[in-house]
Amino acid sequence: MKIKIIYKEDDIKIFLSSREKMILVVVFAVLFDIFGIEAFSNGDVRLTNSYRLEIYNNYEWGTVCDDKFDDNAATVACKQLGFSGGISLGNLVEDGSGTIMLDDLECTGSESRLYGCPSKPWKEHDCTHSEDVGVFCSNLYPVNGGWSRWAQWSTCTRSCNGGVQTRSHTCNNPSPKYRGSCCQGNTLETRTCNNTPCPVNGRWSTWQQWTSCSSSCGVGFRTRTRQCNNPTPQSEGVYCYGSPSQTTKCNTVSCPVVVGEWSPWMTWTDCSKPCNGGLKERSRNCTSQPPFNGGLYCNGTDTDVKLCNTLSCSGIETRLELAAIVSGVSVGSILVSVAFVLIYTHMCARKETPKEGTRFTFIKNLAFSNAAYKKNKDLKDATKDEGDSDPDDIYDICE
Repeated sequence: MKIKIIYKEDDIKIFLSSREKMILVVVFAVLFDIFGIEAFSNGDVRLTNSYRLEIYNNYEWGTVCDDKFDDNAATVACKQLGFSGGISLGNLVEDGSGTIMLDDLECTGSESRLYGCPSKPWKEHDCTHSEDVGVFCSNLYPVNGGWSRWAQWSTCTRSCNGGVQTRSHTCNNPSPKYRGSCCQGNTLETRTCNNTPCPVNGRWSTWQQWTSCSSSCGVGFRTRTRQCNNPTPQSEGVYCYGSPSQTTKCNTVSCPVVVGEWSPWMTWTDCSKPCNGGLKERSRNCTSQPPFNGGLYCNGTDTDVKLCNTLSCSGIETRLELAAIVSGVSVGSILVSVAFVLIYTHMCARKETPKEGTRFTFIKNLAFSNAAYKKNKDLKDATKDEGDSDPDDIYDICE
């Protein structure tokens, strides 16, 4: 790469004597030759990539107007650049920018420098950049551009979660000249870097609603919770700092004293015995209104007991048989009773004297109850004496 140093001869004379100036010029010449430093002076010319002619004056480059610029002027400019000759391209080049330096150049072709041709003074013109002149020199061939080496990758834009690195190269190896083609491709290249996930520290969510108070009076407690999910810790991130729950007192007013009240009695249990007196019981709980805050327990007992099935168990079999006969429950007992009655009737009928002309008159008199039988028997026993004994008496035989 060349370093361009711009100087003016008059400026050196201001600070240096002639001897010092000569020494400094020699030193600069040696340095320029060693380091390839290129210095510009007033009147130097150059061609752009589009063959536009530019001339240097007073620390800046500027364009030349195409008014009166012919092939003689082009030949002078090309010879100044080291070529054997050239032709004028007129304004068929890309428009320039900056200062228009010269106008109305009238060269003969014998001048050694373009600045030596007659023209208007520096920067005096009636042109625009659409009139910038171009020159094509003999043996001037297009130079295609070439890429320089890639620069080092830049620092990654992020330390995690994927950043971007860039590197660049320039089309200056060589630079395109004289309408040579530019380098193909991009001057910038990118790639991703540091793709590992970043640690995500946890943060608390908002508090949930308070729970209901644990007591309606006498100091209760309520709580609320939150979660460490806003966001949730990830990739070895730190868990939320603090507690996930809070507890506070509530309903701190004193509670009233409540006396217990019994619930309704439950149903009686079955009797513990079928006869000779058993027991059955019922119970209740002190839960209709439980005692609270020092209130008294329900007044009374929670169990009630009473006797049941108090009949004697003796002779119960006889009574049960009689009940079965009367009610018709025991069919066997009924059959036995019927058989007994028939046998009894038959035995008594043989000993009885027939009345009213038939031996069966007695049968119709059997439809009497046990009570009638007992009544008649007791009456007969009361009226007869010891000597009055009839072996055929039905009452004597059938008792």
